[in-house]
Amino acid sequence: MTRDKLITIRIESEKREAFKRWAEARGVDVSGFLYDVIDSCLANRIDERILKGELDTERIDRIVSQRIDACLDERMESAIAALRREFQPALDALPELEALRQN
Repeated sequence: MTRDKLITIRIESEKREAFKRWAEARGVDVSGFLYDVIDSCLANRIDERILKGELDTERIDRIVSQRIDACLDERMESAIAALRREFQPALDALPELEALRQN
């Protein structure tokens, strides 16, 4: 599809500059970001309650953080278990080695 239409909005210059800095800090350009937001809205990938301020985004952040932590905990436990299996024979031999060293 050709991008042949222009959307113009009026916004305070301070807000425009702040948004531009926000976008640059995230490695996106303002037009491209807004285009993606429009696409996401049209594809129903954005919950309208967020746009209306009806969702508790702090609660969402907490839930997402908890899920990420749980996933990381699970992965870490799995990695630790794999390391224990790999190194358990060496760990089991440590008391014998210590006894030999003391003699």
